[in-house]
Amino acid sequence: MLNNILDLSQRALSATLHLSAWTGQRIDNTATRTVQTKHSTASDSGKFAKALLPKDALAAINTAHSRARQSFHYLTLPWLDDATRIFPASNLLSFREEMRKRREACGEAYDEFVRKYPEYLASGPARLGDLYHAREFPDADSVRNLFSFSLTIAPVASGDFRITNVTPEQEAELTAEYTNAAREQMGAAQRELWTRLGDVLRHFADTMATKDKIFHGSTVEKVVELAKRAPSLSLVPDSDLQRVCDDVLRRVSLAHADTYRADEWARQEAANVARDALRQVENKLAGAFV
Repeated sequence: MLNNILDLSQRALSATLHLSAWTGQRIDNTATRTVQTKHSTASDSGKFAKALLPKDALAAINTAHSRARQSFHYLTLPWLDDATRIFPASNLLSFREEMRKRREACGEAYDEFVRKYPEYLASGPARLGDLYHAREFPDADSVRNLFSFSLTIAPVASGDFRITNVTPEQEAELTAEYTNAAREQMGAAQRELWTRLGDVLRHFADTMATKDKIFHGSTVEKVVELAKRAPSLSLVPDSDLQRVCDDVLRRVSLAHADTYRADEWARQEAANVARDALRQVENKLAGAFV
């Protein structure tokens, strides 16, 4: 681990991603009471939620948001409980570039929805029948404001409590508390990185060890990509992580995907490589990260 939290504040950045979207659903109280009366149920037995939009109207936005979250979590490690995550400052340019692409994809999905929204408004009466109420639909001029992509990148706090009205004793106590909490968070972040590697290796090993099991090239790609990226995601120099990843990259190659499908020996050897790396990961996870 780093010698002190100040080292971390100089080496890492925090990031928070907020995505918001209109669900296109609305609780209909009249329909709820009708259903409850028909089935003789209690008033708190359930609610009737109606879909104001066609089934696939928000599909592109949901997909864009899902991919943005996946990229965000893949390129960062857990930090605070409020969805703030952390990543090495050396990755700033690549992180911003990937998230820029995700922001643009989300923006394109938002704009496409807005373009089609007048059609959804026009089809509302026919779709909803007696449950249609025009007031429940946002107007076309404001619906775009119901979707957003917000990414905030900030420094990691250094734990410097030299502020007004704090005694030296209080400052020392606050600093110690923050440093201990930050070390625990840093340990949790490193543990997630190793766990992520273990999960990918376990899936790959199980797939390769199962004779005749069909697999896609992405099964191999995920192992190779994470082995390449994991050391650069580490918040601290980690020679054990580097060694495991280098060994995987040396013995597993994207060029071998077709070979694994055709050659049973090569496939079993790949499974053995993954199992060996997985044992090292599990041994690491059995220890402490603080």
